[in-house]
Amino acid sequence: MTNVSGRPSKRWLLVHTLAIQFSLGHTILDWHLGLIGPSSATLSADQALILVLGATLYALWACTLALAIQGSRAAMLATLVLCAVVGLGTGLTIVFCPPPCSGAPPFGDITHLGSLVFGAWGVYESWRAFKRMQTAHARLRA
Repeated sequence: MTNVSGRPSKRWLLVHTLAIQFSLGHTILDWHLGLIGPSSATLSADQALILVLGATLYALWACTLALAIQGSRAAMLATLVLCAVVGLGTGLTIVFCPPPCSGAPPFGDITHLGSLVFGAWGVYESWRAFKRMQTAHARLRA
C-alpha cells in the first residue's frame, strides 16, 4: 500500500520488519539447535558461508527497504524478491519439520509460521506498493 506520493506505507514497512524478525529468529534458532552444523570454537566452511550469505541478504533487504521508502521502484521490486527468497524461504522449511516441530517447541513452529505469514504478506504488500508507484510515476509523466 502506498500514500498519495507513490511511496510505501507504514504498514508495508511494518510487515517487512516482522518478516525479517521471524526469518532471522528462525535462522538463529536453527543455529542454536545445531541444524547448521555442530557448535564449536571454529566455524566450518559451510557455517562460514551461511553466516556471510545470511548477513549479506539481511543487510541487502534492509538497504532495499530504505531505498524503496525513498521512492525507488527497482528497490521496491528487490524487496519483493528478497522477502520471497529470505522470508518465505525460511518459512518453507516447515516441510522438513511440520507442526508440532520437535525442535525447541513452540519456537520452531512460531518461527516457521511467522516467516510464512509475514513473508507472503510482505511479498503482497511490495507488489501492491510497486504497482501504485508505477501508477504515480505514470501520472507524473503525463
